[in-house]
Amino acid sequence: MYDFVKMVVTDVVFASKLIENPLLSFNTLVNEKTGAIKDGIQKAHYKNLDFIVHPSGRVEIKGSLHKYWNDGLHNWNDFSLNDVRSCILDLQATFSIDPKKATVHNLEFGINVKTSYNPDAFLNSLITHKKQPFSKMKIRGQGNGREAYYGQYGIKVYNKGLQYNRPEYILRFEKKVFKMECLGWGEVKLQDLLSTSFFNHCLTELLSSFDELIITDKVNESALSKPELKLYHICKNPLNWTEMTRAQRHKNKAKFNQLITEHGKLQYMNVTRDLLQKKGYILTGISNVKRIHFDSSISRSIRNYLQSAKFTDFGVGEINYNGAFSIGDTAAQSAAIRSILAN
Repeated sequence: MYDFVKMVVTDVVFASKLIENPLLSFNTLVNEKTGAIKDGIQKAHYKNLDFIVHPSGRVEIKGSLHKYWNDGLHNWNDFSLNDVRSCILDLQATFSIDPKKATVHNLEFGINVKTSYNPDAFLNSLITHKKQPFSKMKIRGQGNGREAYYGQYGIKVYNKGLQYNRPEYILRFEKKVFKMECLGWGEVKLQDLLSTSFFNHCLTELLSSFDELIITDKVNESALSKPELKLYHICKNPLNWTEMTRAQRHKNKAKFNQLITEHGKLQYMNVTRDLLQKKGYILTGISNVKRIHFDSSISRSIRNYLQSAKFTDFGVGEINYNGAFSIGDTAAQSAAIRSILAN
């Protein structure tokens, strides 16, 4: 679940050992005219991680832990808590990083889910995060995504399958934390990323952020009453949310979500949240065999999620839901998850 991380270790001995590590080739900024070293800062790159050593002994290590675990190549697959633990133990063994001394300053955490629908259709359904309209993500190469930023964190939603040219549909929802205090955990050490409690804390934060999304849906407008139709068109416009007071947003969001639940044909919000929650539970720590079993259960979960007939989404294709458990039926969801974990 963890991705980008920036951690700092201030230790002269550790800095010296890092510079001498044969896997790292450090470079320094040099004045082209005089040949003098400009600031004494040395930098190296290895498997998507940047190692920056200051003369004071301050060391910054930043990059994607997920990509590092995949030899710096990609982060489209799952990255479970057990994988995170193995990754950090590898960093400790390879570079002598003490997880107790490495302070985390920035952290990204998110979940990749395989969907039966094209993630681009989900992106097109996004209106705002809270009152913040989404901007188009800048993605290197091929890709499509949306993002919304605040002073201490940002929210990113994107088509991960498209980014890495995967044959399957993969949607990623992610929270990028700039100021760790917004997590409500206190000082975060690399060691915290080893714990189940911190993993679950981040999962809760991620799902809470997802719940703050405002998402539209395709509805049969002729079936709406005049007040419902008015609400539907007001809430579909991102600019209207920026002009609402906190109380108005709270009231309109509740009414709009109820309208979408009752009349929406695609139910992206409910289906996607269920996928994220289930995958989060799975990533907490299961074997690869159980993870494969979970992935195969996703399609069954989607097919059985809603009690509705066939419908067509925004040009993506036909999806068929034949309800086994209803929206918000947490008991049935928990039973399904327990069944997956038991097998």
